[in-house]
Amino acid sequence: MFWLPSQNQMLLYGGNDGSGTANRYGDLWLLSINVAAPSATWTLLTPGGATAPKQSAACAGYDAVGQRLILFGGQTQDSTSVATTYQYLLATNVWQLDTPTGTVPSARSFSNCTWDPVASRLFLYGGQDSAGTSLAGTYAYDPDAKRWDVLAPSMGSTAPGTLGDGGTAYSPALGAVFMFGGRTGASSYTNETRTYDLIYE
Repeated sequence: MFWLPSQNQMLLYGGNDGSGTANRYGDLWLLSINVAAPSATWTLLTPGGATAPKQSAACAGYDAVGQRLILFGGQTQDSTSVATTYQYLLATNVWQLDTPTGTVPSARSFSNCTWDPVASRLFLYGGQDSAGTSLAGTYAYDPDAKRWDVLAPSMGSTAPGTLGDGGTAYSPALGAVFMFGGRTGASSYTNETRTYDLIYE
């Protein structure tokens, strides 16, 4: 779910109803908010282009300048993690299936993920594979070039290791990605707070 600041709207995609492995959704909803009334109206969108997958726990970020939602990975109907990259283009109401170059992350879901508006990249760290094993690795996606890159930590910094499902956001005040908590294993968790100052070549 993402707030669209220029439209006073909220975008909601996919998910699951919690009742089993076969209940994933691929629908896209728009919540329009009338502050003056006040009122809020949900609208089911019917995008053209590629068919959006039925999945949950995807890495997702919203590019407010480009007015697009970028998705990577997630869990499909049988709880299998995937490695596909999609864009939803708000202005034209179209889904686009990308064929990325570079180093595409392995199939994963529950990644720590956010949009970096300064570098114009989707940031991804870790996640988990189809077996539920926590993963590591820092990646960035350029949706214009349709390219994934691995980001190596700078000298003196330490990556958090295997980690998924943490709270992740870009902080304009810090000029960096802010991440808290997450799962380090099947039943182990952390309460660490980390910031990432991202530098792209």
